[in-house]
Amino acid sequence: MIEKSPSRRGSFISENGLEGVRDNLTSRPLILLGLFGIFAGGFMFGDIGIAAMIGAGAALLAGIGLLGLARRVAKLEKVKE
Repeated sequence: MIEKSPSRRGSFISENGLEGVRDNLTSRPLILLGLFGIFAGGFMFGDIGIAAMIGAGAALLAGIGLLGLARRVAKLEKVKE
């Protein structure tokens, strides 16, 4: 179990080895998938278009969240050095 240090909030993130988050390998494709899904869902009729836009919105929000996490990890690594 990884314990958080009381002096450095969130330092456990860089100790977990989240290389994909550091390199933005997951956030950019999710954002692009979300934008494309919203665009494609606008051309669909009925319930399937709504479902496509809901799924695309979820992908877009996840990509934005991971992009913010990558920035925080980078900031923590600069502070650590």
